[in-house]
Amino acid sequence: MNFSETPKKKTYINQRTNIALLTIYDMCKAVDRGMTITGVKLLEKHGGKSGSFVASGA
Repeated sequence: MNFSETPKKKTYINQRTNIALLTIYDMCKAVDRGMTITGVKLLEKHGGKSGSFVASGA
C-alpha cells in the first residue's frame, strides 16, 4: 500500500480495512470457512494531503 499520509492515518486505514474484511468473512463463513479474500486495492480516494486518486481502469 502506498499512502502519503501520516503513520497514524496509515495504521487507522489498515485497521478499518481489516475490520471490514473480517466482517465479510464472518458473514460468509457458513458457506466456506476456508475462503481467502484477495485482490484488495484502492480504486478511488479524495481529500488529504496528496489530493485525489483514481486507479487506472477504475
